[in-house]
Amino acid sequence: MKKGTISLFGLVLVLILTVVLTGCSSSKSPDSGQTGDSSDKAQSNAANSSETPSPEPPELQPEENPPSQNTDDSIELSGYMNEESLPSMVQELGLTRAEGEQFGELGERFEGNGISVEWQPSSGTNPSIPITVQCSNNYSVSMQGVSCGNSYEDTKSSLLQNCWRAVGTDTKHPNSFLMETDNNERFLISLTLDSSDCVSEWDWCNWPQGNLVVQ
Repeated sequence: MKKGTISLFGLVLVLILTVVLTGCSSSKSPDSGQTGDSSDKAQSNAANSSETPSPEPPELQPEENPPSQNTDDSIELSGYMNEESLPSMVQELGLTRAEGEQFGELGERFEGNGISVEWQPSSGTNPSIPITVQCSNNYSVSMQGVSCGNSYEDTKSSLLQNCWRAVGTDTKHPNSFLMETDNNERFLISLTLDSSDCVSEWDWCNWPQGNLVVQ
C-alpha cells in the first residue's frame, strides 16, 4: 500500500511540473517575439538613415566689390605716357575720338567711361609732347597709384612718399601735387573729393603752368 501511494504521488507531481513548465514557456514567447520585432525595426531605421543623403550646405555667393572701392587689378596708366604708347592705351580702354579741348585742331583727344586723354603730337620744334589725362568716377584705372575711390589721406600719403609735394593755397588739405625731375620735367596731379573725403576725380598732366609751378 505504501509503494502504491508513493508511485501515485510521484505521478501527480510530474503532471503538476509539466503543466507549470508548459505555462511558463508559453508566457515568455510573446515577449521574445516583441523583442525581435523591436530589434528589426531599429536595424531598419538605421539602414534608412544611412541611405538618406544629408542635405548639402547652401552655396555661398562671393560679394561684389562696391563701386566706390578700388580693386587691385586696376590699370596703371603712367607707363603709357609717351607718344608711342598712347594709341595702345586708347585701344585697351576702348576710348573713342572726340573734339579737342586744350590743343585745338593740333591735338588728339579720346574719351569714354569717364576717362579723357588728350595730347599734341610731336613736331620738329616740340619733340616732348604735352599730355593731359582726366578721370571721373572710373575705378578701373590709376595714375601714379592715384585712383577714384581711394581715401584722401591714403592718396596724399602715397604721393608724398613718392617724391610729390603738395602745392596750392590750401596747406592743411591740399588737393594738388607736383613732381619735378632732374631733367626739368614737371608733372601735376589734382584731386576732386566726394563727401566721404575719397577721390572722385583726378587730373594728370606733364605740362603744368601758372602759380602752382613756381611755388
